[in-house]
Amino acid sequence: MTSAGPRTPACSPGELSFDYFKPSLESIEHFTRYWGVNVIRVPITWERVQPALQQPLNPSYLSLLDEVILWGTSIWNGESVIIVDLFNFGRYNGQMLGTISQDQFVDVWTRLAQKYVGYPAQAKGKIWFALMNSPFGVDRKLWWTYQQAALSAIRSVGFTSTILLSGNSYSGAREWTATFSDRGAESNGRNALKIVDPLDNVLFDMTQFLDGTYTGGNEDCTKVEFFNALSPATKWLKDNGKKGFLGKFGVTNGPACTEQLPEMLDYLNNSGVWVGWTYYGAGHLDQTAISIESTFRTNDKPQMALLGKWFRETGNALTRKEGEGVNNRTTWDVEKMGFLNVTGWS
Repeated sequence: MTSAGPRTPACSPGELSFDYFKPSLESIEHFTRYWGVNVIRVPITWERVQPALQQPLNPSYLSLLDEVILWGTSIWNGESVIIVDLFNFGRYNGQMLGTISQDQFVDVWTRLAQKYVGYPAQAKGKIWFALMNSPFGVDRKLWWTYQQAALSAIRSVGFTSTILLSGNSYSGAREWTATFSDRGAESNGRNALKIVDPLDNVLFDMTQFLDGTYTGGNEDCTKVEFFNALSPATKWLKDNGKKGFLGKFGVTNGPACTEQLPEMLDYLNNSGVWVGWTYYGAGHLDQTAISIESTFRTNDKPQMALLGKWFRETGNALTRKEGEGVNNRTTWDVEKMGFLNVTGWS
């Protein structure tokens, strides 16, 4: 679940409770304890967590993240997961990666890995990193070399948890295997095959909305749209022995879209290659047409009823099996992927 606050890098770092807000623990508790959500995706803003490039992280901002981590990882007997998601679209203060150097990108993730490699003890293995939310406009080959460098640096400090890697073009599933001459000739899929993780513990993090414009805000969803959008990425995952995570999707309350939502979740669950998903979004400040945030914790949105029914019928347990394969590979039981996306502040 994604518990959202205002994302306004233009006024970064900004002022707490004016330009940005911490996630509502009340909201998180409602989704986790009542509905069974067991993954909380917390978007953070690079400019706020690191106000100056290659300089120490902001302790006040980190304290807000710590509060969510401590709270979230205490739910479901410690089996819930917190995804720390750098929600910057491939930019820092408006400057695109490429202008922002690889060393600068690696630095922020090295510092975050050092911070959370052993803290808190209850969260060992339950804090995942998503290296960048929906990057766009960045040269694809360049972006994947940035991710490899950050991944290697994160592993070098002993951080062993799952890392989510995204593609350019907003990491859209429908464009995962497509090529664009103005964004680097090779597809995200081809570049992704060059990634090397000594722990073999990465997921490929994709976005896919169900309406015809792929933005989530319209009511013209069809089965053709989600099937055509997800099929190439699903085939790529299967053909290459990889695992995917649908980190960002959502629908309006229109009947055409709500009818397709359960079918898409069944498709993911039955694929054998999509480990989980997070719905976008929630949080006390997220009141968009696709938001599932309830009013005063009582009036849940119709989309939540569909998502909640899926949780309760399929189980919400996160099952990991350690020590299988080479290099202590971590595998996941996709038959119980039961994840929901609640977005945090940024």
